[in-house]
Amino acid sequence: MTKTDEIAQLKRATERLRSWWTDDALPLWQQAAFDPEGGYFEDLDLKGKPRPQENRRVRVQPRQAYVFAHAGRLGWCKNAQTLSTHGFDYLLDQGTGKASFDTQQFSGFAHRLYPDGRVLDPAPDTYDHAFVLLACAWRIKAFNDTRSQSVAKAVLTFLDTALGEADGSFREGVPASLPRRQNPHMHLFEAFMALYDATGDEQYGQRAKKLFDLFNTHFWDGTHRVVREFFTADWQVDPRKGDLVEPGHMMEWCGLLDQYNRLFKEDIEETTTHLFESAENIGRDDTSVFLVDQVHLSDSRGGKTTRRTWVQTEYIKACLVRARRGHEGMAAQAEDLIHRFMETYLTTDVSGGYIDQFDASGVAISHTMPTSTLYHLMSLVAEAVATAEQL
Repeated sequence: MTKTDEIAQLKRATERLRSWWTDDALPLWQQAAFDPEGGYFEDLDLKGKPRPQENRRVRVQPRQAYVFAHAGRLGWCKNAQTLSTHGFDYLLDQGTGKASFDTQQFSGFAHRLYPDGRVLDPAPDTYDHAFVLLACAWRIKAFNDTRSQSVAKAVLTFLDTALGEADGSFREGVPASLPRRQNPHMHLFEAFMALYDATGDEQYGQRAKKLFDLFNTHFWDGTHRVVREFFTADWQVDPRKGDLVEPGHMMEWCGLLDQYNRLFKEDIEETTTHLFESAENIGRDDTSVFLVDQVHLSDSRGGKTTRRTWVQTEYIKACLVRARRGHEGMAAQAEDLIHRFMETYLTTDVSGGYIDQFDASGVAISHTMPTSTLYHLMSLVAEAVATAEQL
């Protein structure tokens, strides 16, 4: 097959995926997950119905605000601003107890809410705040939303004063806990780049650069060619959980480092190649050709041999990044994975629904469809369309 043929087939696969997203998924989720009393439900059942009795993670609200802002930016959703604002308003009202974002007194968002919006767990979590910043960035991009600029500044002040460290990192939350994790920093890296891209404000660019340095000095283990997940207070690999590796996060870093290269012209080619190849080597299930959820470095059969949806979205995105960067065979691999993904994870009894997780033998084991995964699906479809347009 010629390279021209590979690109043509990838474009057809991309159009199939985009059509599912805009024609089936967005209509389903903007209706079924939408709570008319405020915000978005935590998940849907396998029949596509909401489960209003479930407690809510606060992070779901900014993720949905991001999803509809990004969809609106691309012209994929007519009422995108209303839908994005629905989640954003609920986040600001219920997640903070209606705190002001115009003062320096903001003390962070709660972590979990009861179904009626009352605070269940008030402890601020750094990971959650990364998605608030990401939502702000995309609401600025899509709607030129000045309120999102104010919220981003208040959140950043809170992170700096309550959780910030001199090396540009952030503690896990309030109160601080161990082990320290790379995952919140990965999403803060994503959010700072998005804010820099949306506003041109150099402070966000500098923060992204500090987290890039943190990736190189602590998260990226060049000896084993993996991203380490868990650390002690002084950034040593955690003695209890440090052996655990997530191939999906390694693929996610491939995409984020590519964004960093586009913004700051930093050479990331060698690292992303090692990330991609190592994630496949340690995490690829030969039967399904998808990635498993977790791997223990000391025992490749350990970890979680289940396979979640979000992991595959990041795998496909990494293939798309490598195709765009000219790597041989990557367009064909991305095209093949998109079709396989649609015929397994996205083939359900509910139009626009998805299967969240399979076990090692390929049996669907999830009982719900978490709303939070829409964030990963949105970014996958956007990456696929952008790549198809550039090739």
